[in-house]
Amino acid sequence: MLRSSSRERSSIIDTVIKILSEYPLCDNCLGRCFAKLGYGLDNKERGKAIKTFLILYLDHKIK
Repeated sequence: MLRSSSRERSSIIDTVIKILSEYPLCDNCLGRCFAKLGYGLDNKERGKAIKTFLILYLDHKIK
């Protein structure tokens, strides 16, 4: 099983937060920003997955 390091995961999260803080991107456009991640996903699926993960991550951090 592949595992990403905590630093790598944090870097992606920080990048997503920075992007979405500056630009209100749709799922498709956000997914395009991370096109090298998630083999087999189209941009819309990738963007929605990133936003879903971000919501879960932030919810966990505030509880």
